Amino acid sequence: ASSNLPTQSTGAQRTAGDSGEHTRKHTQGIVQRCFSPCPALCEMTMLSRAATRAAARRSRIAQLARRCCSTFQTSHTGLMMRDMTPLPPEDAVRPARGEEVEVNYIGRLEDGSVFDSTEQRGPFRFTLGRGQVIKGWDEGVASMRAGGRRELIIPPHLGYGPRAMGPIPPNSTLFFEVELLRVVPPNGGLLGRLATLAKALPFLK
Repeated sequence: ASSNLPTQSTGAQRTAGDSGEHTRKHTQGIVQRCFSPCPALCEMTMLSRAATRAAARRSRIAQLARRCCSTFQTSHTGLMMRDMTPLPPEDAVRPARGEEVEVNYIGRLEDGSVFDSTEQRGPFRFTLGRGQVIKGWDEGVASMRAGGRRELIIPPHLGYGPRAMGPIPPNSTLFFEVELLRVVPPNGGLLGRLATLAKALPFLK
């Protein structure tokens, strides 16, 4: 994939300082459209498109995360997470692999546009850890507690990678706000699962 990082034009000579200022302003423009005001997060978005080696990309993302506010946590895979307040009780239920969960969510692109939401369709159900959703969701929801809300910043290799998916361009970093409504009891019903999966086709693999 070609780089989307700002480059110097052939018709104009910029000093190193000018180039850095141009990049900074470009990054800040993205920041203003994202849900989290942190330049490091949006530099991560540009980096994920420019990098060609997954290992190097994940390493750089981790470095950027450390520069960001301490409330964000970055996993070894490069997924960035931040719990939103108020926090659920400490004894609230955590989902286990293979259990069905019910969530509300809003998904945004780096320009701040909403590409999908449960606001109109109602809550979405999926079985955790079974590959029914993108990897960033399986990982990000697994450590949540029922009643909790979390911001997820999912780099392309944990999302759709080089594939375009409806309004989602290839190699997109995805910004989600997810609310874990509940862990569905085992007798939640097959028809209920099929109905909610059908309403969220963009997140099926």
